[in-house]
Amino acid sequence: MASREQLAHNIAAGFLEKAARYAAKYGQENLHAAMQRALSNLSAEYRASRDGTVANPESEAVLLACQITWMTLAADGQRLH
Repeated sequence: MASREQLAHNIAAGFLEKAARYAAKYGQENLHAAMQRALSNLSAEYRASRDGTVANPESEAVLLACQITWMTLAADGQRLH
């Protein structure tokens, strides 16, 4: 696995670990809404920072991590319903 992809998976794992703690404290329903907002904001911030410039591997890894996390949350949501 390329370093960018490995970094993305590590970031996504960290996101999901923190999300699990949040869900335990505040409930699963709140988690999905909070994660969607956070991922949207983070993605927008990283996309805006790379517009007009050459994308760096770290920014690309964060955006990929957001996608991985969104997919994981979507799968979790389907499993719950």
